[in-house]
Amino acid sequence: MRKQGNVLILVLLLIIGAWLGGVLGRLAGGAIPLFAETLTVGLTPPLQLNLGFFGLTFGFLFALNPGAMLGLLLVLLFFRRL
Repeated sequence: MRKQGNVLILVLLLIIGAWLGGVLGRLAGGAIPLFAETLTVGLTPPLQLNLGFFGLTFGFLFALNPGAMLGLLLVLLFFRRL
């Protein structure tokens, strides 16, 4: 059970690190143009299933900029030291 808790904490920290890094990357994008570049991967437009009485939409979008990648790297380095 301990290992599963560590994995959940790692996933949560990775999400937070990517989000904070992405925000900081967007803010720094005005001063450092490299940080304004973003790689977007996902389903665009989303996949839609319409059964007449029931509709379901599947989709995800993963956008990485250098700040988000730096945030992910820092979280991984921090987590390995714990």
